[in-house]
Amino acid sequence: MEYINCDLCGSDDYKVICRKARFNRDAFNVLCKKCGLVYINPRMDPAEYREFYKNEYHILYDQSLKPPEEFIKKQLERGRTILNFAGDWLENGVKILDVGCAAGGILKIFKDEKKAEASGIEPSIGYSEYAREKFGLKVFTGTAEEFISGKGKNTEIYDFIILSHVIEHFLSPSKTLKEISTLLKDNGKIYIEVPSIMNPYGKLSYFFEDAHPYTFSPATIRLLLYKTGFRILKFDERSSDYIKLIAQKSNKKENVNYDSGEYKKIIRSLIGYQIYRRQFYLCKQWSYLVVIRIFGENRGKKIWEFFKKWKEKL
Repeated sequence: MEYINCDLCGSDDYKVICRKARFNRDAFNVLCKKCGLVYINPRMDPAEYREFYKNEYHILYDQSLKPPEEFIKKQLERGRTILNFAGDWLENGVKILDVGCAAGGILKIFKDEKKAEASGIEPSIGYSEYAREKFGLKVFTGTAEEFISGKGKNTEIYDFIILSHVIEHFLSPSKTLKEISTLLKDNGKIYIEVPSIMNPYGKLSYFFEDAHPYTFSPATIRLLLYKTGFRILKFDERSSDYIKLIAQKSNKKENVNYDSGEYKKIIRSLIGYQIYRRQFYLCKQWSYLVVIRIFGENRGKKIWEFFKKWKEKL
């Protein structure tokens, strides 16, 4: 385990906002009081994270070292969503790199629809093998940091780099984004998609994951891009549960002002979310008791299960 300072502003002044993560794993997510970045502290060290991604990550999330059919389907759907979001900025034959490409489903859509020259980086051995063998993609097995440092024997420069649910996995987003920019052509573009601390889902102990050393807000992801030399072209934080954006490599230096007001804004948002969660839970419990009271325990349970299944289909 290692203790760290905030990757965005360098401060070590923070507040613990959650002590557990998905799968009931221990993970202290803290909120920086200077800039509002959420990060795990302490966390696994780099060697522990490498082993986690190569051997544990997909077993935890997909129960398999090889990609299940349902996972491939979701990746293909995500690829089409990203293409619809970013298509106006991409020409046919574009050279693309997908960082954290998993089984290669996203790249396959770009390869088919945009005739893209598609490459990927994926730390999971089983998933990267699938991308190479099933979709014929050029995929490096390892981390983005390893790829950039030269272990990927990379000499190529890309027009477009996809970072879909990836930046939150970096051990230093500011350092790795700067390094990723060196893989982009002048005026090259990146696509980023990340969960937002302003729009969590489920319990906070489910929303947070120890696979995510960082969690961003719209303000902190903007600051990260300004800090690492990118100009935002398109930004969407409202049409889904996630922040989605396209940014362009830029030589212009942006002013980065860290505002403690973001810390207070996130605290208020999380308090409101917790109150909403409690009210929703109490309302649900009350509704269940009313159904049991009216129809009796056995019949009431059957009716309740029917309505739960019916609601899921809506």
